[in-house]
Amino acid sequence: FYLEQGAGIRTIIQRMSSANNGIVRGWDFGGTFEYRGGLKPGTETRHGRGTCTWRNGRKYEGEWEDGERSGWGTMTYAYGACYDGGWRGDEWHRQLLAGAAQAFDTRIPTVTWTGTLATTLAALPPAGLRLALDNYEASAPLTAACLPRNSGVALAFGPERGWTDADRGLLRAHGFTLVHLGPRVLRLETAVTAALTLVKSARGSL
Repeated sequence: FYLEQGAGIRTIIQRMSSANNGIVRGWDFGGTFEYRGGLKPGTETRHGRGTCTWRNGRKYEGEWEDGERSGWGTMTYAYGACYDGGWRGDEWHRQLLAGAAQAFDTRIPTVTWTGTLATTLAALPPAGLRLALDNYEASAPLTAACLPRNSGVALAFGPERGWTDADRGLLRAHGFTLVHLGPRVLRLETAVTAALTLVKSARGSL
């Protein structure tokens, strides 16, 4: 899923923290934080199980390894979304920061993980245009969609083999219109790049 929403990015300038009985305060990719929980012996590195709260409203409760979220945990975002599941080395944040730097951009998208298509659809913001890419039942191309400039756009990308009938039923029930990128079946990463380029160009945000 892709949501056309702006999100600020904080540049890491320095890391300052002080530990006292399992409490660490400092800076990381998310800004100012306070952490309470396990630490790596003899260090201020978040390690084991603990809770980290950022000034921007985000909160993570779960397992840490060498200062990174790793294992099982729950991440609650300031706008209300929540991801409860497995983490591996904060890889999403590293990839987003690297992508933003490569694109000379000062914004990064918010990435959340959910377990099923149904839970993902239920968690979407209520407003905005909803489009699902589909090679088999879509009757119109993405370029024919009337893309709003001042409200959100949600794009749903399915597997390369296509959505199932049950998936399409869920998407339609949640207000999605099926659109396509042409007659060829594209790899998922290619479809994402092509669709986002068309959407952002049409919205004047490329």
